[in-house]
Amino acid sequence: MPTFTNKLIVDELNYNKDELEKTQVDMLLMLTDEQRCVHDKIMESVGSDSKNFYMENIVGCCGRTAHSTLTVPIEINEASSLTMEKDSPREELVRAAKLIVWDEAPMMHRWCFEAVDRSMRDIMSKNDPLNEFRPFRGMTRVLCEQEEIANFSKWILSIGDSNEASDENGEMKVEVPEDLLISDTTNPLMSLIDFVYPDLNDNLGDPLKKGEYSHQRLI
Repeated sequence: MPTFTNKLIVDELNYNKDELEKTQVDMLLMLTDEQRCVHDKIMESVGSDSKNFYMENIVGCCGRTAHSTLTVPIEINEASSLTMEKDSPREELVRAAKLIVWDEAPMMHRWCFEAVDRSMRDIMSKNDPLNEFRPFRGMTRVLCEQEEIANFSKWILSIGDSNEASDENGEMKVEVPEDLLISDTTNPLMSLIDFVYPDLNDNLGDPLKKGEYSHQRLI
């Protein structure tokens, strides 16, 4: 494995390699034929065998958002690009990666993807000038979509597109799915907090859990 001095890269690679390798082996055995086919295609694309890939090339993992790791602007428009500084440690972090796994992709506006592609042209061409002309600028990207998220997206879009019946004033009744409702009418705010931050006091009081617990729940 190459030696890095960039703290961002060092922090991303600071994981238990033996534990991760065991987890990888266990999870590979659980894959369906279709999932294994996708896995193998990804490994072929990044040009690594499974072990070396997982040991050396996972950068920006563990639940980072596109806004934090890739610096996609919160206020996005059709001409936006990434906000990371040129030749900065964060740009070096992105160049060191071989794969971007973008979860909950349907929830993002297409301008976010265009901003990434636009900036990747300059970032990845430093690895190889020909990357400017390659699909996704030579960086393998996997866009993920969970069925639950996809259904939620369709529901939101159906409201925005006025697919539901509305009256002459443009008003309509919207049926909210049961799983999105707060059933506790006595103290709904605390129910919401308990849902988003379960066992809040216990986790924040434990120094070993505090960072990871907060990290998984911040936007």
